[in-house]
Amino acid sequence: MTAAASDDTLAIAYIVRLLCLVRLVTAALALIALLTASDASRLTSILIIILALPLSYFPTRTWNTLGEKISTSGILLACDMAYTAILIAVNGGNQFIYLYAIATAALYGTIVQIMLALGMSAVVGMTFLAAAPFTEVATHWAITMTVAIIIPVFTLAGNALGRGLRSNAAARRQMLELEQEQIKFRERTRIARDIHDTVAGDLAGTLMLTTTLQTKLVQHGVDEGTLQIAAAIEKACQTAHLDTRAALAELRESDVALSEKLRALCGEWSQKFAIEVNENVSDAIDDLPPAAENALYLIARELLENVRKHADASRVEVSAERRDETYVLSVEDDGIGLAGGKNEAGFGLKGIRERLGSYSGRLLLEPAAKVGTHARVEIPVSEVH
Repeated sequence: MTAAASDDTLAIAYIVRLLCLVRLVTAALALIALLTASDASRLTSILIIILALPLSYFPTRTWNTLGEKISTSGILLACDMAYTAILIAVNGGNQFIYLYAIATAALYGTIVQIMLALGMSAVVGMTFLAAAPFTEVATHWAITMTVAIIIPVFTLAGNALGRGLRSNAAARRQMLELEQEQIKFRERTRIARDIHDTVAGDLAGTLMLTTTLQTKLVQHGVDEGTLQIAAAIEKACQTAHLDTRAALAELRESDVALSEKLRALCGEWSQKFAIEVNENVSDAIDDLPPAAENALYLIARELLENVRKHADASRVEVSAERRDETYVLSVEDDGIGLAGGKNEAGFGLKGIRERLGSYSGRLLLEPAAKVGTHARVEIPVSEVH
């Protein structure tokens, strides 16, 4: 059961239990009325009412866990409708059955789509008309006729109530998501500020010191091996400083649309590593939920880093778009290619596939059209919405 479906099921839980309880009470009262009657021919009616009690009792006890299955099970709904028709046909003259039928019509309207609910309620109403006691007084027949006619009205009322409860639940979900995003944004801003005030400053200072150290070593004529170590330390500090600044930018710009962030990533990466990047990023990907948006952004960054580390490329093509019911991210380079699979060990495939696993996505690696490697990420739209 998806989260949204579960929330919708829980949203109508109170009214479903109330209507089932009304059915249960009215069936019990009809049973008591039959048991206190002296007519021995009522045995069949008594048995049918007793068998109808579980149809109202179990939904009240199991709706939170089985509500979605109950409301989508054609067999259970058909059985309930058929048994309600039988109950009316056998006990149509019992006044408590009127209330049972009305509660049933409202219940159908609440839990299933309106057209299906009206169809099921129509069967209940026609059963009332078919079982109407024409031989009895006109007033009694008129009451039966009235109940049969107003049953669709209660179906519509139940549907309106169910839609209202589901809409309120959806609004609460959206408000909660917005609140959570605001909390995350404030936390990211705090972390960015802390990093800027501590780690970034320390790295900048360390980078200056390593540059000065290398200059001093050259002036003192130290051996080549020591100079290479100093140069490696300086390069590592420079890379760490640039990565920290990039992380700060991501934290600060977390409210920017995904398409803009990907374009900025391509531009910054190209400038940083002097590798040409041609990007074609569509705004259609901006409807991704925050978690999936973050996952796709991190995957794009990892794929570009793989190109830098392993491909020895001079040009990269990056595209991101929505194709029908699939989000597609493509990174194609003109580097050395897969080389018989040797590069795959360093491509960070495990981490990328772990991110994609949450959305039933997949990563495809194949040779590019001419030279290099083509990495394509596909995420089904249905898995992220």
